[in-house]
Amino acid sequence: MKKMGMTLWLALTFISSIITLSQAENLKPNQAFKDSRPTKLERKSPSGALFRSLFVPGWGQWYNKKHLKSTVVFLGEGTLIGFAAYEWSQVKKHKDNFQKETDPYLRDLEFQRFELHQDNRNTYLWFLAGAAFISMWDAYVDAHLFNFRQQTKELDLMGGLDREGRVRVGVRYNF
Repeated sequence: MKKMGMTLWLALTFISSIITLSQAENLKPNQAFKDSRPTKLERKSPSGALFRSLFVPGWGQWYNKKHLKSTVVFLGEGTLIGFAAYEWSQVKKHKDNFQKETDPYLRDLEFQRFELHQDNRNTYLWFLAGAAFISMWDAYVDAHLFNFRQQTKELDLMGGLDREGRVRVGVRYNF
């Protein structure tokens, strides 16, 4: 059994060597070092992406051709802007009501509503500032990594005979 496995391994190695050598003879000088694919790489400006994302939510992601991420950022930051604007209008409304009210109970109620909407507005503004900061730096990093080729995740099944002639099977996952 060992001899048959070793003979098969030697035969495959020999055939592989012959094929490799025959292909190498057909190469012209320096052909192995030339790549037939076009080498023009598109570059993105990291600071341009950062400032685009600062001025318009999602514009930096759109510039980096991350359209789905751009849409999510635009809708997320737009929603936060909308909530903050609504709370701001409620703050103004309850402040005016507080100043006009003469009844102490209703005056206290308007003041509580004013404080509630003011706190909500400030919370939405803080969330908006955090989301804008994250989206700016996300656009900046995406611009730096624009031409980066990511290795795909794959599952490899390996098998064969070891030196003692036993069958070995393995699994490898690239992540």
